[in-house]
Amino acid sequence: MKYKDISEVMMKKTIIGLAIWTLLASNYALAGQVASSPLKVDAQAPVQSLGLATQLRSGFYSDQTEFFATYNLGSVWITNDDIRMDYYQNRVTTGVAWSPMEKLQMELRYQFAWAHNNHLDGLVKSFHNAAGLKLDGRDQVEDDSFNVDSDTYGFMTTILKVIP
Repeated sequence: MKYKDISEVMMKKTIIGLAIWTLLASNYALAGQVASSPLKVDAQAPVQSLGLATQLRSGFYSDQTEFFATYNLGSVWITNDDIRMDYYQNRVTTGVAWSPMEKLQMELRYQFAWAHNNHLDGLVKSFHNAAGLKLDGRDQVEDDSFNVDSDTYGFMTTILKVIP
């Protein structure tokens, strides 16, 4: 490895580290000024996140009604002996939560999920390279593709390019 390559990697890691610390510090500073329940935390497993899953929510009674909306996007890459997945996942969720009585909380939500090209392959590869993480084969497949394959379960879905 050349000196130029080492300094570029160190610079990228430093920039990523500073960005993360800046975001954490700004969130910590704002937390003292905003009274709210915990952030909506969805399951991070690709298949589980599209269905019903346990969520971290406040257990304290609130006499206020909470309206919420979230947008999640991701690039999913899974390879193991049983399944290979390379696709984009998007989800929009909106809803309302309320407590009709002290020991009961209710929530009504609508979730819409779809596969769509988020153009995240370059960003993900750059992050992995800057953080020194393995690409695990991401660099050996075409960008912006949609593949879900399993010889074990007998299915194969391949779309060479996801329509933007």
